[in-house]
Amino acid sequence: MTIQLTLVRIEEYGSWTLTLGSDRETQLQMFQAKLYYDLQRLFAAKECIVYSNRFDEYFVISNGLSHADHLVIKDELSTLYRSFRLSMAIGIGVTPYQASLDAYEVRKKRKSISNRPEIYETEKLRLSSRDLISQDDQLVQLMHIDMNDSSDMCSETFSL
Repeated sequence: MTIQLTLVRIEEYGSWTLTLGSDRETQLQMFQAKLYYDLQRLFAAKECIVYSNRFDEYFVISNGLSHADHLVIKDELSTLYRSFRLSMAIGIGVTPYQASLDAYEVRKKRKSISNRPEIYETEKLRLSSRDLISQDDQLVQLMHIDMNDSSDMCSETFSL
């Protein structure tokens, strides 16, 4: 089984946040929620799912999503968010971890196989992601882990 993972990152996020002024926390919280919503909405329409890694970076399980599909999503996001620049790095691996390493490596090398420098792709995609990711490989299994029993720490039980 192979997985295609797209790493979406806000370029120069730290310096961009400084342009919002000294009282920016509320603006940042609303922006982050809106961006996550728009990423999820656009990728979900293509049967993909987005996971937040950090406030400036997201992982997308993007099995079977073509370069052209990425461009459409990227263009829509660029229209919605003109004040900063997003990049996408597409990686492939046998596990989500390997796919993310591939995407990070591609991003680091700034390897783009198109004339759009903000979308970086692994050499493996030149072989055609449809060949690497067959219909049988579309199932991706993920697991959520409750770290340090955080649900119990955030809940209260009241006795009457």
